[in-house]
Amino acid sequence: MSTIRDATRAARTDLFNKAAEVGINMEAERSKTGSDQQVLMYEAGKLLNSSTPRIDREQLVVESPPLVGTFDGGNDAFTLAQAVKGLNIGVTWGSTAENMTWPLTRTNANPPGNHSFFFDPASPTQIVVGNPPLDTDRLIVTYLVER
Repeated sequence: MSTIRDATRAARTDLFNKAAEVGINMEAERSKTGSDQQVLMYEAGKLLNSSTPRIDREQLVVESPPLVGTFDGGNDAFTLAQAVKGLNIGVTWGSTAENMTWPLTRTNANPPGNHSFFFDPASPTQIVVGNPPLDTDRLIVTYLVER
């Protein structure tokens, strides 16, 4: 019996993941009275088949530089203007010494290593970079917020 239940849950998760990949947000359907997992699966399948993504309340924010934090070669902690929604954050580093830009890798380790940054959803406005930027360097933080 648990094998059937596990297979059903795996299929449901797969359907919801496919819907999320194409930008379908099921929050509106989840908030309706009487919605359950079967109804949500049916609605997600309809939306996938019709390729009609739901409008959500997310907004893309780009900060360059982050709101609070000093570029002095020693400071590696920065504060963002708004709270990041989930783990939807990316940081791009611009080095004037190397005349290059590259995306930093998000890590769960604090302090982060070289070419990476630390972000904890429990503190959604704080980031820590692995290499403290010099005053001529640049950090560009791109993230989603709830409108």
